[in-house]
Amino acid sequence: MGMTASFVAVTPAELEAFKGDATALPDFFFERLAEVMPEKANQALDIDKSWAAIHFMLTGTLWGGEPPESLPILGGSEIGADMGYGPLRYLTPPEVNAAHGVLAQIPAAELKKRFIPEKLEEAEVYPSGIWLEEGEEGFEYIEYWYEQLRTFYASAAQAGHAVLLAVV
Repeated sequence: MGMTASFVAVTPAELEAFKGDATALPDFFFERLAEVMPEKANQALDIDKSWAAIHFMLTGTLWGGEPPESLPILGGSEIGADMGYGPLRYLTPPEVNAAHGVLAQIPAAELKKRFIPEKLEEAEVYPSGIWLEEGEEGFEYIEYWYEQLRTFYASAAQAGHAVLLAVV
């Protein structure tokens, strides 16, 4: 299955409750992901294995980067227990707005300019070993999930939500 990145929009009140007691947070997170249907697509999202390439193309780094570019995929503050690849993270509503701003300013056509398979391979961007082989098809995969991510953050920002995110 591999590492995927997942995102769940929550109200500020829900986030504050989990900041007080994160015991039920993993169950809540996975239940919200499982509930996603077309009418709730703006509430949760899993972007499969595209997360590492999107983060790299936004920040130029594998795991780091500076806000606001680092916010959409690996940003925010840790909350709760380790979920396998670290704890869940959360973005506050102002951070969600900043993440949305970054994604809104970088349309897929601009992101494509940053898709250099040789650089992704050299940096060992997950899933490593595929970028040269996949070429243009690799970007089509990334573009699909990038557009889903842009839509998710636009909706969360418009609603004034916070976002929970995790690599699982």
